[in-house]
Amino acid sequence: MMLTIAVLVAAGALMLHKARVAGRVNTADPGWMSAQWLAEHRASHLS
Repeated sequence: MMLTIAVLVAAGALMLHKARVAGRVNTADPGWMSAQWLAEHRASHLS
């Protein structure tokens, strides 16, 4: 019984950790966007 609970808790913790890591966004890496496109986008969306 305790082993089953421990396995379920470990699996849940692993899934939560993977979900958090996958959801992170690195703002230093714009990906496919060029520097010019990013500058134009930021300039046109000033708030």
